[in-house]
Amino acid sequence: MQDEEDFLWDCTFVHRRVVKLKSAPFQDVLSTSSWPMDEENRSFDGLPTTPVSIYHTGDLLPLPFLSIDIQARPICNHKIVSVWHERGQRIYKFFDSIGLKWTTIDVVRFILVEPLKETGKPGSLFLWVGVIPQSLSKRDAGAAAVRCKEILADYEISNVEIAFRESVFTRSIRVGPQLLDPLYNIALGADEDVALYSGVNPTDGVHIPFTPALGLQIAPRAIPHTEGTGCLYLRQGGEHDRVLLLTARHVVLPLKYGNDLYDRINYRETTRRLEVIQLGSKAFQAAFDSILCRIAHQNYMIFESSHDIEELGEGNDETTVNKREAAKVVIAKRERLREKIIEFHTRIARFWGSNLLRVLGQVLYAPPISVGNDDNTPYSEDWAVVELDDEKIDWNTFPGNAIHLGRDITPDDFEMHPDEELRATKFRYPDGLMHLQGTLKEGELRSIAMPDANDEEYILLVKNGTSTGPTMGRASGVESFVREYGKDGNHSTFMAIAVYPYEFVPFSAAGDSGAVVADANTKRIVGMLIGGAGKPNRNEVDVSYVTPYHSVEKSIKKIFPDSYLYPTTS
Repeated sequence: MQDEEDFLWDCTFVHRRVVKLKSAPFQDVLSTSSWPMDEENRSFDGLPTTPVSIYHTGDLLPLPFLSIDIQARPICNHKIVSVWHERGQRIYKFFDSIGLKWTTIDVVRFILVEPLKETGKPGSLFLWVGVIPQSLSKRDAGAAAVRCKEILADYEISNVEIAFRESVFTRSIRVGPQLLDPLYNIALGADEDVALYSGVNPTDGVHIPFTPALGLQIAPRAIPHTEGTGCLYLRQGGEHDRVLLLTARHVVLPLKYGNDLYDRINYRETTRRLEVIQLGSKAFQAAFDSILCRIAHQNYMIFESSHDIEELGEGNDETTVNKREAAKVVIAKRERLREKIIEFHTRIARFWGSNLLRVLGQVLYAPPISVGNDDNTPYSEDWAVVELDDEKIDWNTFPGNAIHLGRDITPDDFEMHPDEELRATKFRYPDGLMHLQGTLKEGELRSIAMPDANDEEYILLVKNGTSTGPTMGRASGVESFVREYGKDGNHSTFMAIAVYPYEFVPFSAAGDSGAVVADANTKRIVGMLIGGAGKPNRNEVDVSYVTPYHSVEKSIKKIFPDSYLYPTTS
């Protein structure tokens, strides 16, 4: 009896700790408006990492706005969109010619926001330039901004402002049994009357990390604290007939392994086997804690119902008797629910606790991280495929390429969409899974843009990542330029789709690399998350960057010509 009481108290303790951690980021965002900083340096309050502003031309927004946060908004409908690739290259080459250590170049507008309320239309168009911290003075930034405007004026593009901030691009990693069915319900098939549960799934939500639903949390077995996200399932036809998991190379082969070709297709006997596990160290602990929190919640509800009975006293009038009996029924139900969750906890502790029991498969192929050699589409090549252990998957319940959104994203989250019918029909996922339906082809990005309540066009994207879970983001129709610096001082330059937070929650953070990003409207695959930009040494990012899937697919087809997306079941 004492052991059970100690266990339930431990569950309550974990629940309190988890709730405190989850609430901290939002409190931090709200508190930034009172920081004792001058206007210039705190211009970007409200962004996830509150990057330091170095210099900007014009006004980000009409002043004064010191007591209100701002957010970045993407650009889809502007004449700069159709000419940006050439003009953007000319601008970053100018930066290179003067030794300016830039990291990202985004095309954005800014908007004033308050929690739960938008407070204005987006302001002027900005070239939003990230630079290496402490590498650029305000004076030099001002001179560079003048030249940027001159370059744009050469192409008859005016009314564009320039803003410089301290920001770095980072690739987003975070330093047994068969997988469960995403629709798993531990109560079904139990000996007792299932009706007792009234349709309630005791493990709803907390079981998802142990399933193959996309948002798959993975890590190299050799260094399980380095975590990322699985992207998509592929099937390789022909003589192999195997299922592969696509992800970012830097997730399964971190920098400690170097940047050489990893090939166990042609050099299986001489190439070291690298296993990949589901749920790295931190992810497993978080998933395990969520089960303990569910137990603590049931325990609290039992306590509340017991307290209600005590408050009713020993009265024998009909009303009191009926309330007392109803409370007893609730207690009985909650106790059985708690038993089922404890049973699930025991199962996970026994069959998932060891890294060896969580091995999903082995890395099969990973080309070096590089930039594509097509001048028209210089995207980052950062991908790898994992050969899945066939016995790890219950193919009878395998959902294929379906992102788990659960209750984290609901139709209410799309309330800014002006089309009421669209809100009511397209943004619904009855089983909590968004079954992906095809891919976005090259040149189609801007075709999926839609207007918000202010009639500003943007592209609404969703993803589920190891760190931030299911989130929504606003994508731009203008691809950004990204500059990544190595420890040796060398750098690479590539383009990527920029994604900004939908509300106050960052679209991604460290640990989300590899996640598939999809169009919330058409459910088509847009690309793979590879990293983000923000203040150094922060988990959150202000802008997330996505490599288009059509580019990744071209590279995959060169090595696996008979591969294709695993069919989605629904």
